[in-house]
Amino acid sequence: MSSDLQLDEEKVFSRRTEVPQSSAFVRFILSTRLVKTEKQAEYMLLGVAGAGLIVTIIVSVIFLRGSNPPVNPYREGQSVLIYPRVNQSP
Repeated sequence: MSSDLQLDEEKVFSRRTEVPQSSAFVRFILSTRLVKTEKQAEYMLLGVAGAGLIVTIIVSVIFLRGSNPPVNPYREGQSVLIYPRVNQSP
C-alpha cells in the first residue's frame, strides 16, 4: 500500500501568551526590598491583612466592653411612671 497523503511544510503557529502581572501592592512590597520574591510579598500582604483584622477585633471588643450598660428603669433612684391597672369587671 502506498500512501497518497503528502504533507506540505509544517506551519508553525505561535500564540502570544500574556504573563499575568503582579498587583500594585506586590510590586510596592518588592520595591521596598523587604522581600525577594513575589510569593514572599504575597505572604507578607496576607500577614498584614490578618494583623489588621486582629487589631480591628481587639479594638471593637475594647470599645464595646467599655460602653455603658443599659439603664434598668427599676433600679433605685430612678423615677419611673407606672400606670395603675384598671379593674374591668364584667
